[in-house]
Amino acid sequence: MALARLREDLRLHPGTPTRQGEPTWTIEDALTHRFVEIDWPTFEILKRWSYGEPEQVCAAVAAETMLHPEPADVLAVQDFLLQHELVAADDPRVLAGLIARERRARRGWLSSLLHGYLFMRFPLFDPDPWLAKDPWLLRGLASRGAGWLTVLAFFAAALMISRQWSLVGAGFEQMMSLASLPALFCALFFAKGVHELAHASTARRLGCRVPTMGIALLLLCPLPYTDTTDTWRLTDPRARLQVAFAGIRAELLVAVWASLAWALLPPGFVRDVCFILASSTWISTLVVNASPFMRFDGYFMLCDWMNLPNLHERASALARAGLRRMLFGSAGALEQPPDEGLPPATRRFMVAFALLTWVVRFTVFLGIALLVYHFFFKLLGVLLFAVEIWWFILRPVWREVAAWRVPYRQAHGLRRAALPAVAALLLGIPFLWQPDSGVALTGVLQPREVYRVHAGIAGQLTSLHELGRPLRAGERMAAIAAPGQQQEQELLDIRTGWRSRVAASATLDDRLRQQAGSLRAEEAQSRAERSANARERAAAVPGAPFDATLRDLGPELQRGVWVARNEPLAILTGSVTGLVDCYVDETLRAHIRPSDRARFVLKGDPLSSLPLEVVDIDTDAVRLLDDPAFAVATGGNVPAARMREGWQASGSYYRVRLRVTELPAAMADSRWRGLVIRPAPGMGRIDHALRQAASVVVRELGF
Repeated sequence: MALARLREDLRLHPGTPTRQGEPTWTIEDALTHRFVEIDWPTFEILKRWSYGEPEQVCAAVAAETMLHPEPADVLAVQDFLLQHELVAADDPRVLAGLIARERRARRGWLSSLLHGYLFMRFPLFDPDPWLAKDPWLLRGLASRGAGWLTVLAFFAAALMISRQWSLVGAGFEQMMSLASLPALFCALFFAKGVHELAHASTARRLGCRVPTMGIALLLLCPLPYTDTTDTWRLTDPRARLQVAFAGIRAELLVAVWASLAWALLPPGFVRDVCFILASSTWISTLVVNASPFMRFDGYFMLCDWMNLPNLHERASALARAGLRRMLFGSAGALEQPPDEGLPPATRRFMVAFALLTWVVRFTVFLGIALLVYHFFFKLLGVLLFAVEIWWFILRPVWREVAAWRVPYRQAHGLRRAALPAVAALLLGIPFLWQPDSGVALTGVLQPREVYRVHAGIAGQLTSLHELGRPLRAGERMAAIAAPGQQQEQELLDIRTGWRSRVAASATLDDRLRQQAGSLRAEEAQSRAERSANARERAAAVPGAPFDATLRDLGPELQRGVWVARNEPLAILTGSVTGLVDCYVDETLRAHIRPSDRARFVLKGDPLSSLPLEVVDIDTDAVRLLDDPAFAVATGGNVPAARMREGWQASGSYYRVRLRVTELPAAMADSRWRGLVIRPAPGMGRIDHALRQAASVVVRELGF
């Protein structure tokens, strides 16, 4: 069978020798601007490709070199050339193969849409003529002097920022607000523009052509990009490493000088811009670009440093082969990656690197799925979340498990029989059984039953009880009058009385009799408004929930003082002593019963504890926490956000009240903070998972 003819526009460049010293070559496809690396046997076969027949090529290679290829090896090289479209399409067989391969590689509209919104490129211009002039600014930023000066600036910025570290946290909170998003986007765009210019100028300085610069949409976020594919022509890995590191170096330069400017400038707009630029650049450089687990600069730097091109693919192949060999023994070794003669230490590193890459990519893809869910409206967000989870997480796992069918059928009898049992055991135990364990919750011990009184409306205090006065259940300790509230109530009374009289006299007047329905509706509306106003006045100051004593008043509270809505007014204490409050989520609440036992451990004194007994469990989830001590931000266990009216719980949390069965006299007059420790009943994880899943589905599908 005659061999396909090679394309005449291909170029061959010397490549980088492998770790074993074997020479390599790089085929440049100028038409598609792609580079393909080949090894020594492939080079010798291609060198004699013009002989036309596999047998003649094999004979020539065997006669002129130390290699002894088989015709199957020559045909494998031809398949390799067809796969990368390096052969001329003048042969009908080659043309038919290319058409078939193109049809198989063609994506459907759904797949194209999925990949399109994740990443798209838009070439804008050819920077090569401008870069060939080697602009002085780019040359200066890449100089050693600029690097050493930046190192000095880094130490100076670190010293000054360490003295005002408290402002950094406040700056991050401000940067994460919606108002700062435009500035954050501009900072990222500027930093990435400097990053890509550094790549382009370094590559051009090393003799590579930079044909394209443009805009790439990464999750619909526009960022600059540069085509530096031509660097594959460089035979020295250190030169490619220099190009890959140039972008990170440029971003670090921007981050350091922006940090120094933030530390030196006075408060104002320019200082805020410098903080956003510095923080976003530090994070994007060190967390994203320098990471070797995604296909960014850090990955290519690691490949060039270790001289292991395509490290992700080769490491993943080794890890999958090791996993199959562990599961299926010799049957799992049927599909092994080619033996590259790597040292055992390198192979172990590649397997560990592949496992870490899988973990990192799982986390990243899960984060992307959550990001697209929150970015779009709910219906489209749920759909894209499901697509992301399937395409990037579940689909690769499913394809790997599907590849296990052949080695599983060929596995030995004992291993084949034991594998499903072991898999079921490993997967089932964590979900079906959970050992008993202790649950630690933030608790606050009050010496007596305590109730905090807040103003229900904004208004003026018209009456106020004195400290120490006992109150009966339902009695109010103050009265608040809102501006114009009394006049509004009188107007509503007059309006309601007038409409009642008009509706009653409708039967005596023919004209009013025709409007009887609307008159009765107006009367009902007036009565409802009067009742609502009366309820609002009654809720101005809540009544005591139990027989209590007025123990604490605000320092400025007196008659005639104006108070705001939800402003703390006083603290009432009851006669019951030694009560501990804590908050639990809905899962744990379902397993708590009155009279359950627990222990209270004081903060800072873990060796002493007090016995507790559950006395009350709220049936409704709380909206605002009674005490900031329960919030996660202050060291508690309840996720909460600080709002104007107080700390608002994020999720469904219920208050549980416990009583200290033996309260020491020394603790009877103080408030204590600690941990409520109670045994957690063993419960099936399937039950817990189903409850959580049902809760999430009900909440998120509420379109």
